[in-house]
Amino acid sequence: MDPTPLPNRLEASIDIAASPLQVWRYLGDFEDVEEWAPALSDAYRTTGPNVGVGSRRIVRYRRLFSLEEVVTEWVEGHRLEYAVFRAPWPLRHFVERWEISPSAVGTRVSAGVSYDVWLGPLGGAVDWLFTRHVLRFEMRAGLRGLKRAAETGQTRQTRKRTQKR
Repeated sequence: MDPTPLPNRLEASIDIAASPLQVWRYLGDFEDVEEWAPALSDAYRTTGPNVGVGSRRIVRYRRLFSLEEVVTEWVEGHRLEYAVFRAPWPLRHFVERWEISPSAVGTRVSAGVSYDVWLGPLGGAVDWLFTRHVLRFEMRAGLRGLKRAAETGQTRQTRKRTQKR
């Protein structure tokens, strides 16, 4: 895992009892990421129907703010990286990378974020006290959501249908 170099970097991984193909079915669905990523309330592609380098999407984070993302690397079935534009303060630049590989249980998914912050030492203090903890929490929650979806087929939509019964 080698996200685009920026001064701050966080990584996490999870093993998923599903095939890499099954995991990629969710991870590579660039437009429906909110189905398994608990922090996202909506996502939609702003470019044409093909997904790959240069594809863009808008994601809405917990109905609080939106991010625009552009794919900077796409290796079908294996890896995806995107840069975030107009990231919320204190983030200045933000790159996220997801990679899948076969493992003893099925698939290992590794996620990494690289970022920098505004305001020099003040931004660094905010990062140390707050930002990195939120990013790490959300990255791990995303990994758990992907695991649940790939292993059980349970997404936000299937959970809503089950709750209505």
